[in-house]
Amino acid sequence: MQQSIESFVRTLQEDGVAAGKAAGDKLLLVAESEAEEIIARANAKAAEILADARKQQEVEALRQTEELALAARDAVLELQHRLCNAVERMIDNSAAEVFRDHGMLATFIQQVAVTFAAKQAEKPNEAIVFRVAGDDAKDVVNKALTQLTVPSGDIAKPVFRVETGLLDLGFEYRQGGGGVEVTPGAVVSLLRPLLSEEVSKRVQEAVSQNRESASASDQT
Repeated sequence: MQQSIESFVRTLQEDGVAAGKAAGDKLLLVAESEAEEIIARANAKAAEILADARKQQEVEALRQTEELALAARDAVLELQHRLCNAVERMIDNSAAEVFRDHGMLATFIQQVAVTFAAKQAEKPNEAIVFRVAGDDAKDVVNKALTQLTVPSGDIAKPVFRVETGLLDLGFEYRQGGGGVEVTPGAVVSLLRPLLSEEVSKRVQEAVSQNRESASASDQT
């Protein structure tokens, strides 16, 4: 463009006004063409920058959405974990209260003893062994077994033996090589899979209801 302006000035000086006007018109056309090209390049660059910015915004929005989804999932899992622990503690405490009740403990012992009396009759040399935590519980169990009435039809009254040494409330019973523990911890372990499934179901239902409520509020 600098060379064109110098050429225009020279033409104006050498050839006069008419020639200068023609050269000026030509110079104006060149300037307009260059301006349009510059504007086109600027617009293209601006569009490119804007597209990159939008892409970065979309990527960032997607990243934030994924992070929020992960955070929400972790929060739900933590809630399920806390609820399961809380319910497990409630069950453990309730079972412990039941086993602290000597009347309930005696009833459980008698029910188990009657159930296994027939098996003991098949192997008369194998006593049914009950193991409890301490001497107080041992006295309760011995008394309950003494008062036990075996249903008619059994060969003989089964043989029982009561021991101490259990590390939890409740009792353990054994016959031969097999045994079962009936304690608060055993009750919780037995119920834990069902409990976890039910808590998870309840939490998911609550989350779904909250989402539906939020969606309805947004629409209004």
